[in-house]
Amino acid sequence: MKKSFNFRTAFIVSATILLSGGWVACNSDSKKSEDDEVAVTSSTVAVNSFSLKADKNAAASLDSVFFSIDLNNAVIFNADSLPKGANISKLVPVISFASTMSKAEIAVIGEQGDTIKKVNYLSNTTDSIDFSKKVVLNVTSFDKLNTIEYRLKVNVHQQNPDSIGWKKLEVAEMPSRLSDPLRSKSVLKNEVAYTLVEEADHSYSLCQATDVLNNEWEIKEITLPFQPDVESLVASASEFYILSDSDILYSSADGVSWNELAEGWKSIIGIYGENDVIGIKESGDEWRHVIYGATTENVGEVIPGDFPVRSRSSFVNVKNKWSEEPTGFFIGGVCRNGSISSATWAFDGNRWATLGSLPYRMEGASLVGYTMFRNTSSASKIKDFDAWLAIGGFNEENELNRSIFASFDNGVTWVSTNASMSLPEDFPQIADMSAFIINRQMNADLADDWTLVKRSATRGSYDIEGTEIYWNCPYIFLTGGYAADGKHSSDIWRGVLMRLNFTPII
Repeated sequence: MKKSFNFRTAFIVSATILLSGGWVACNSDSKKSEDDEVAVTSSTVAVNSFSLKADKNAAASLDSVFFSIDLNNAVIFNADSLPKGANISKLVPVISFASTMSKAEIAVIGEQGDTIKKVNYLSNTTDSIDFSKKVVLNVTSFDKLNTIEYRLKVNVHQQNPDSIGWKKLEVAEMPSRLSDPLRSKSVLKNEVAYTLVEEADHSYSLCQATDVLNNEWEIKEITLPFQPDVESLVASASEFYILSDSDILYSSADGVSWNELAEGWKSIIGIYGENDVIGIKESGDEWRHVIYGATTENVGEVIPGDFPVRSRSSFVNVKNKWSEEPTGFFIGGVCRNGSISSATWAFDGNRWATLGSLPYRMEGASLVGYTMFRNTSSASKIKDFDAWLAIGGFNEENELNRSIFASFDNGVTWVSTNASMSLPEDFPQIADMSAFIINRQMNADLADDWTLVKRSATRGSYDIEGTEIYWNCPYIFLTGGYAADGKHSSDIWRGVLMRLNFTPII
């Protein structure tokens, strides 16, 4: 049976034990035999603390890096790796012991197993050590009755943890019955991905994902009683909604049978709350805000000239502790007056208002909720935060925006992420891509002698079963989209923040 842990609670308990003088084994391996056991059984040879002396040439805040002391396996290591490129060839360790030792010797071991360097730590505490090689600490108790060899490891990220790895799925394009589909739109309905496709022969297919991560879809041809505006498709947990080319709003529970709801709709903005459809309706000579609830339509105010009417991002809902009703928002788009917007437009159930602004005017951007990491007051401490990411889209020059912008306050302010998160150079010049998040369950073996598992910053929760740890890693999927000349793209791109691939610290 799996045990569920919240990291923050577990960390506080572990830290309390450590600070009270107890010993915590960060890796308890129930599979090891008695012959393999190397646990420290006497405090006379126990290492009490381990750290590194500050060295800005090696890494920032090096003296603040936390090292775990695994007494079960006699391994001392930093679970949260140093940044990629950190120079660990000349580091000065700072070690304290639980009691007086007769010997404390650090040895640097070469590739052939030969000893390159030995340092008597009891008499020389300032000599530098090359931690890019294998390093051991041999300790003998004051009475010379107990001895132990610790493995000293300074872990360095082999990948930039704060980069987003983008990859085009080369072996598969987006689902369709025929090659070269003309239009498409993908949505999540009750956590399942669906794609509506206009095929090359102008027939239509509804594709339901059975395993998005492996690009496995159930594809079926559907016959619609109207000509759909494919890009207008949205979904709640229970219903699909779409517009026809004659401005009629339709709904469907299964994507096959459709019901007519209302006329005169020029655009669907999205789903507000659980199941209210919000959009833009032509009333007389004016375009107005409109909401279609359970059975009724409410027409609101005339939209202003600077309100986006097409090529907006998706509309997302957020809740806060100050209001029972959610607030929804979208970013960018082409306005009623023809200009391109940089604004975050938000709706609280009653009225629309602008909350903030992107650094650039943008149309066809994708908007997804994601986990991001930021430094806390201590430069060496990194914490996870919920954020919204604005990805791609065209700028005013009709060029792809490769920078990714993040908002940590639900669209009020936007900041540019680091360059390693940007869309790659081979990302095509397309916008209006469908975007959604799919979690991939990851696992790692905690009984690996600490040689294979990569470590990440504090985050979320995880499950443990025996020596296996399981966690969800969110992948960003971008599908479809259109070039500046209107040509449809059949590409599927997948991205993930590399830090989220790494095994959680426990």
